[in-house]
Amino acid sequence: MTAQHPAIGLRVTATWRDGASGEPPSAGVLLPPAEPGGPLRLHLDDDTVITLAPAEWTITPVPATWPRCPIGRPLYRPGQIPHQLATEQGLRYRRHHLAAGQPPVATFKDTRGRRGNTTFPLYAVADAEPFAPRADHQITRVVQARTCSGCGARREHPYPLGLDGRSRYCTDCAAPAADAWWQAHRAADRALAAEWAHGVLGDPAALLVISTPTWPALLHATTPHGLTVASLALGESTTRQAPWQVDGQRLQVVDPVHAVPSVRALAGRRLIVWDTPLARVNRLMSDAGAADVRLSVAERDKFGPHLERWRAEPPPRHGTTYRRVWRWAAQQPPHDPFEQLAAMRDGLSEMAAHHAASDHEGAAR
Repeated sequence: MTAQHPAIGLRVTATWRDGASGEPPSAGVLLPPAEPGGPLRLHLDDDTVITLAPAEWTITPVPATWPRCPIGRPLYRPGQIPHQLATEQGLRYRRHHLAAGQPPVATFKDTRGRRGNTTFPLYAVADAEPFAPRADHQITRVVQARTCSGCGARREHPYPLGLDGRSRYCTDCAAPAADAWWQAHRAADRALAAEWAHGVLGDPAALLVISTPTWPALLHATTPHGLTVASLALGESTTRQAPWQVDGQRLQVVDPVHAVPSVRALAGRRLIVWDTPLARVNRLMSDAGAADVRLSVAERDKFGPHLERWRAEPPPRHGTTYRRVWRWAAQQPPHDPFEQLAAMRDGLSEMAAHHAASDHEGAAR
């Protein structure tokens, strides 16, 4: 026999030519010689490797015929690879690497996934070299990754990470763990939103502001309790009325130059908006020669994100866990600016009431 034996890389049975020995046939995967010119080897199913002297053994592939790749090596598909063979990635998973000059003995054709029909060389596991032994801390980390944080079940490869990014869970524990994680974060988010709303309602400098990108531009500011502080329709055509009414009276369009004092009075206040900055008003002030008058909104004073956290609902699942990017359902503001203002006021009251209730429960304890 030679290294070019056609059954190399296939499952075979090897029997003694002299049947008088009485030994049963040996089954395994046929491997090439360990050294050039040496005997073929058989990697048995019990992971023992034996040599096959040419004159003493009869080798029979099982099954008798097997598909081959274009270069003549045996071709395996998903679910067919014997444990005696592995791809290079499979060897790394077993903490082995290719030996110097180790040749492939078969080919794996992966027909799964989007790429489909991708081929990978298969190597003899018996000829690969092991990695260096793990340190104690590496062994601890590997054991933890292969142990479910919920029930303690273990398996040979790591469990997927939970939403906390630290714990790992089996299939049965993943969904309850994801629910618990989401509920805990939802409770924390609601508490933060309630605390923010309580602070806004108690801040004498806070104003709820709505502005429109239309022409003329509406700028309307009230206290959180509904007292109007400013109500302006900024535009050039001051001879016509704006399409909005405040306290039963339609607003008159005001030239931005004449509105500078009113806008300046808002510049030092804590402004609360739904989610968009007041860029249109600032641009009008700049065009009016008052570039120093700018209405700025702190990121924490955008009402929309707080409402999203407050009204969050369980998001769609992805597999057995939640996708964090779907954690909050977007809360779209009403189209009408004054309805938007009313929604902001109602939302602040709703969130602040929860904060007051929490304080009362804490005092009762």
